[in-house]
Amino acid sequence: MPHYKNVIVLPALTLTAILALFLPSGSAHALALPQDPAPPAANLVFTPEAPSPGSTVTVTYHPVDDLADEPELVLRGRFEVPRQVDFGHEPRNERVVTLAPGDGGSFTGSFTAPSSAAYGIFVVEDRAGEQLDTNGGMHFELPVYGEDKSSRAGVLIRRASHYEDRDPAIVSESHARAEELMREVLAEENPGAAITVTISDSPPTGLERDLSELPPELRWTRAWMRWQEDGNSRLALGELEEEWPVAGGLRTGIANSGLLLAVESRDLDAVDLWTERILGEGWTDPWSDKLMIAQMISTLPERRARALELARDALADLDAVDLAGYAARPLGQTAAEYADALARARADAQAEYNRLLGAG
Repeated sequence: MPHYKNVIVLPALTLTAILALFLPSGSAHALALPQDPAPPAANLVFTPEAPSPGSTVTVTYHPVDDLADEPELVLRGRFEVPRQVDFGHEPRNERVVTLAPGDGGSFTGSFTAPSSAAYGIFVVEDRAGEQLDTNGGMHFELPVYGEDKSSRAGVLIRRASHYEDRDPAIVSESHARAEELMREVLAEENPGAAITVTISDSPPTGLERDLSELPPELRWTRAWMRWQEDGNSRLALGELEEEWPVAGGLRTGIANSGLLLAVESRDLDAVDLWTERILGEGWTDPWSDKLMIAQMISTLPERRARALELARDALADLDAVDLAGYAARPLGQTAAEYADALARARADAQAEYNRLLGAG
């Protein structure tokens, strides 16, 4: 049997498409559940504590003093998908379930786990988003493990990422278990091979691999890189149009790049098309997207009116934000604290609107 070294580098901060590139998504392997790190003790209990995808999860919460007298509470947070490429986006948090008063002063509720492996991070809040239980800054966690070892390793890497600045011991044990699982997967798929699995210190973006090995949703970056070399914006714009059916809607950056190329080409129809694609895709917050577009298209005299319209809409968006429920409010930040951040964003938006007005 030939011997060779199969090296897999797992990112410490975030798991991107690297597992999808190296591992078959359908491979099923037996799991050793007791070896996985146990979640930190908390006054919130998920039942089961490590549910399978698509199963019903019951939440039982024993409130801290500030939340004990509330008529209802909210479990707010997100599920992070192991194989999802992040592209630097800010995480989006949702109200997962409303917790109603139960027995013995507890609050309870239930929800359905994601349909695939994921790592859940949550806090408990009152309805106004002003009284929070963040589990001492650690947050409450819920791993949803899939059927195969590779997805389980991905969940553990997401877990290590979350605890990086919180608990080095959890980071270490999560990394160790993820490495062990990946060694088992690779050993089963490559009998007799010498296997090395390591953890890197920097999160890949999906763009550091050879361009010929990019996943389909990132193939458009080849055209972008060629444009940076030859400056042919019309050619690159046409190539991005061909890739849109695959990469569109995934917030990969193709729409932003398409608009830049359209402005460079002074192709007004393409400018309008890629503008609408950015707005439909939702690259960041609605007001940020609109201000970004306004800045880009304001260099075209024929689109200055549209730029002003978008800047006005951005101001209106900022004024209409539901502070308690808005997805971009970070976990652990109160609605009042987020209001301060939005006030600064609105001041910047107003300054940009005034600049666009003055440029006319």
